[in-house]
Amino acid sequence: MKKIVLKLEQNADNFLFKLSPKATSTDWDLTYYDPATQQYEAPTQDTQFNVEFELGEACFDSNISGLARRALASKQQAVFIVEMDDTSTDGDWRFWQNGISLSSEQDEQDYTLNAQVQNQGKTLVLTINNVFSNAALCAGEFDKIDFRFVAVRLNKSAGQLNEIFYSQDPRIGVRRDKPA
Repeated sequence: MKKIVLKLEQNADNFLFKLSPKATSTDWDLTYYDPATQQYEAPTQDTQFNVEFELGEACFDSNISGLARRALASKQQAVFIVEMDDTSTDGDWRFWQNGISLSSEQDEQDYTLNAQVQNQGKTLVLTINNVFSNAALCAGEFDKIDFRFVAVRLNKSAGQLNEIFYSQDPRIGVRRDKPA
């Protein structure tokens, strides 16, 4: 019997972050894990995290139909995993509802955005997939996804209400240069 080995290539990239909310400011500390240094690093203010989706060689193979390329593109995804920093002395923080609030209406025809809160509100999993070429973008530009993190600070005192806070706007950009 003939055996064919099918190699599995990573169809998703995962990015790790830690978030430290503050009750006194919307400028929350957000750090990202840099695999090169194996450390969490603090980005500069107004940093935009850009994700470029590419199909690689499948984009140029004439034996692959346009429908198959589109299906491949729809399965590519970027996953942002954001942990609530437990070292905060400012109370017990958790992501609230789905963990984000969109700052403006997003053009969801060019991508799909899914936010899911896990681990009793301590982890936010933000998945971006189904990214297609945006004809309105100039070369080198990214579709901007503007949102705010939403968290609740649990009050331990009896009779005190929990407080909901919003962060500054982190920015994620997505694009696909080659049509799928």
